[in-house]
Amino acid sequence: MRIIDLSYKNIHISLQSKGAPTSFDQLTPMDMIVTAIAKDILEEIKSKANLMQLELNDYSVQVTLRTNEEKEKSKIIETQLIFNDNLSVVLKNKFQKIADRAHLKRMLGNELVFQASQLK
Repeated sequence: MRIIDLSYKNIHISLQSKGAPTSFDQLTPMDMIVTAIAKDILEEIKSKANLMQLELNDYSVQVTLRTNEEKEKSKIIETQLIFNDNLSVVLKNKFQKIADRAHLKRMLGNELVFQASQLK
């Protein structure tokens, strides 16, 4: 199971992998993919909050990649948003829908074509 947590606090973003602070050079390739999804969601929430004229100073996006027990070679990606308690439930639900759309857009937009390696 891979867990990536991006926390946005006072304009700074911190990265944690499996609960420990980390940097991009320490991430595995699969962790990088999960981090890209978390970053897309973080940016989408930040831009929508600006459009709503809402000041979000402290929130985090946690993306978990785990094995699907029902299907072989299948993975499940879960997204969890963590906000302050003073944010209303209505706004939390709105941001969850925004995150779900951003996640879906990222997954559907990833058409990867692999080409044979070449020496240059």
